[in-house]
Amino acid sequence: NWQAFAPWWLFILLIVGILTLFLIIKFPEIVKSIISKLFSKENKFTNFIATKAISILDEIATFTNQGILFQVSGWMTLAWLFNIAWYAFLLTSFIENVTLLNAAFIMSVASLGVAIPSTPGYIGIFEGTVASAFALLAIDAEIGLAFAIAAHLVYFIITSTLGAFAL
Repeated sequence: NWQAFAPWWLFILLIVGILTLFLIIKFPEIVKSIISKLFSKENKFTNFIATKAISILDEIATFTNQGILFQVSGWMTLAWLFNIAWYAFLLTSFIENVTLLNAAFIMSVASLGVAIPSTPGYIGIFEGTVASAFALLAIDAEIGLAFAIAAHLVYFIITSTLGAFAL
């Protein structure tokens, strides 16, 4: 039953990504050297790629300051935990036996789906990715679509309220 392991694979992928970023931050000169060797050909495209990649590395260097790194990581973790919590809370209205791992998986898939440039407000893309996440977990896609519409509405209310408050 591979659906039971899908959240774990996503979690492992997340950990690998975080470790990769850590190594990039810790050893930027080695990464810059690798980029320079990979894109050393004399054409505009490879020069463009190398320049942009090195520029990104220079921006990532900000995180070598441990205070900034821990502050950003802390706020990011808090935001993800909050999102997992409200996804889990909302999921209880749609399915039985909700686990935090399933809520985290559905939220992560939705986040990956809306990372792709799409329609304003992610209308359609969000619902499709959430319904797909439900299907991957062997839960009825129609229930996933209903959850996605409700979650999108809740997300809109939360962000609109916080945005109005911030103004």
